[in-house]
Formats: sequence, C-alpha cells, structure tokens
Amino acid sequence: MEKISFRYTTAFSLLASVEVLHEYYSSGRCADLIFQPSQETIMLLRQYSILLKTNTSGFTLLLDENRDLSSPVFGGVLRLQFNFRNRNPLFLNFTDIPYNNDQYYVFSSNSNNGTVLHPNEQVQESSLKDYPSDGFSGHVELFFNTSNELFGYGDSERQGHVLSEYVIRFGARKTAWKYFFYGENSLVDLYSDFSIKSKGRDEMGMFFGAPEKVTLKNGSPAFTITSDGSSPLLDKPKELFTLNKAASNTGQIYLKSLPNANPKYLNYNEKLNIFYTEIFVKL
Repeated sequence: MEKISFRYTTAFSLLASVEVLHEYYSSGRCADLIFQPSQETIMLLRQYSILLKTNTSGFTLLLDENRDLSSPVFGGVLRLQFNFRNRNPLFLNFTDIPYNNDQYYVFSSNSNNGTVLHPNEQVQESSLKDYPSDGFSGHVELFFNTSNELFGYGDSERQGHVLSEYVIRFGARKTAWKYFFYGENSLVDLYSDFSIKSKGRDEMGMFFGAPEKVTLKNGSPAFTITSDGSSPLLDKPKELFTLNKAASNTGQIYLKSLPNANPKYLNYNEKLNIFYTEIFVKL
C-alpha cells in the first residue's frame, strides 16, 4: 500500500518585543522584572496563535503565519496585558522613582511616545496608577489591529506588519556619596590632612568637600568626606577614587583606593530632601 505523508512547517514572524532598559546597569538592559500574561491574555494568545517568548530583559511575541485569521470574527482592537513584578530587593534603591514600598505602574503602547511605553523619556510618576500593590509591580498593555491590519481583514489584502520594538526605560537614582573613615586614633586625628581625588579621567564630574570629624554610633572616632552634589548610582562606576594625605615634602601622597557607592547603603535625609550613600573605610 502506498503511504501518503504530509509535511507541515510552522512559520512565525515577529509581532512585537518589549525590552526593559536601566541606566544603572553597564549593559543598559534590566533583568529585574518578571513578566507573565494575564489569564485573559493567555486565552487570546491561544485564540490568535501568538507565541510568547520571555527573555532576561523582557519578552517577544511571535505570530503564526500559517493561521488564517482573516475572518471578521478576529476584527477589532486586540489588547494584551502582561503583568510584572520585581525580583531585586534593591531595585527601589538604585532606580529614579518615588521611594515608596508599594507602587503599581502601567506601561502602554498608547502612551503617545512612539515605541517608549511611558509618556516621558524615562519612567516617572505619570505612569503610577492607584491599584492595590505589593512592592514594585504593574502591567504592560499592548494594542494591535487598530485598523484590522493584522486580523479580521475579510476579502481585503492584509497589510504588511512592521515589528514594534517597545522599550521601558528606567533612570538611575542620584545620591551624594558620604565616606566614613575610622581606625587608629592617630590617623583619625589628622583628618584635616586627608582628601579624596579622582583616579584617572573625571568622567562623572564628582568632587568632594573638606573632611569633618565625627563620632560613630559605637563611640569610635572617625571623619567624613562627602561629595559636592549627587551622581547616579551605577553597577560599574566609570570613575575610581583614592584617599590621599598631605605630606610636608611631596605634597599629596596616595594612601588607598576607595570603594564606590553601593545602593545597599542608601539613606534619605528628610530635612535636606536628598539621598546619600554611606561608605565605611578602615584606615
């Protein structure tokens, strides 16, 4: 008996992508948000044969080209919702958004800002919504087929679809850097002889004020040196700093390299309305 076989091949085209960007990260991409489609969207993805593929910094939607969706049944606007939650406990510390525990954001392709899913160039309070929230969370809503260009076009020719590459862009929180130097009393007592210098090019434009003697909470003597103004927190800062000490014969002498600001040690001065990061260094 002659065997009859059928070969079926799948062909997917890119429908849309969403990528989360963050200036805190040297790569520019943010992997801190986890996306999941809503229950209604799960059913719509199946109905329209749209494949969801998640990646480290967002997700992609793929359209099955073999599926006939020309029936008027599929006409009209298609809204897809993807809920997200944050998995980085320090996200709020290094992100330039309101410093509140529970916030719900909505990012939409109807933002009227091209492929950016929020009204401003970076995420701001304008995307905050009054929804119940547990931590930093929200959803992305994408709208397709506003003119039946993809589905439900009946007897008319299907219009060509251009991939929509959407982005969500976060800014880095700006903080002052406050160094605390402690150790041998003989060194701490010479606090006025110390200063912080940039090692290499001054790309961030950070400068530091004069040292001030303080007492730590445990009673130990120390001195502080604080930056003039604030700079954005970065996972890999572009500039390195050194602690220097005045010498009678040679001027400034190099003492040691200094660590950069860590968002883990973020603080807020309510009186001055500024954020600052504490950095403790043993002499």
